[in-house]
Amino acid sequence: MTPLLNFDCRMPKLIVTTITAGRRGEKEKEGNSTARQPVSLFPLLAFAKFIIMDWDTDVETYLNFFSDGCPEELRPTYCNHCMADRFFHRHGKYQRNAFTWKDSFKIFIYRFKCSTCGHTQSLLPSFIGPRQQVVWDVQEEVIQESEKGTPLNELAEKLEPPAGPYSERTLWRWKKNWEARLARVETGLWKWFLDRLPHLDLPVGEKKPKGRWGYLFQAFEQVRAHLPEVGPYRLFQWIYRFKKPLAVAP
Repeated sequence: MTPLLNFDCRMPKLIVTTITAGRRGEKEKEGNSTARQPVSLFPLLAFAKFIIMDWDTDVETYLNFFSDGCPEELRPTYCNHCMADRFFHRHGKYQRNAFTWKDSFKIFIYRFKCSTCGHTQSLLPSFIGPRQQVVWDVQEEVIQESEKGTPLNELAEKLEPPAGPYSERTLWRWKKNWEARLARVETGLWKWFLDRLPHLDLPVGEKKPKGRWGYLFQAFEQVRAHLPEVGPYRLFQWIYRFKKPLAVAP
């Protein structure tokens, strides 16, 4: 696979997001993730801080880029917990599974500790979420097929290793989680699209999609074809990276 990153062109930017840690899944807190704004000092056992890489990458490119450890350029320099510009110490790493359609990977997630308040932050790639093992592209394919009318039980049967097998309930949970994400950003997402490409060619009549995901998938393909800044992302990775800025976009 040809790497998506030209190592001479740019370094990935960082997006800070707050995730509620819980046994039953994740709950995302709203806010502008790129701005340095005060964040409520919630108990550390209840909330964990992650930094999402603003980088058009896939698993193999990530592994190549981090083959010698986390580059010094990606060390955080600002703590959204105590709002201090301070040096962050390296605080170890942990291993995660990352399942794509064809391969199973082991990736390292690097952690950093604020030298002022001691709060730790993990640096996450944009192709997978906290406590997830299946990359967003696989989940996107499942949602696309479901929107076309394929029942989730049939999709579960077709989802073979390494990405599967998964139960129908798991696929249902993926779908509900992405519907919740979309509900938070849909208005800003369409505004962003139409501000930059006001003459989107959306299907009507017999060709129109059954649900809102179908419209978004078709609109995003047009936006990606006309706007180089969107990059090679698929829709779910793009929403994940930009979910908070899009929600407050002017």
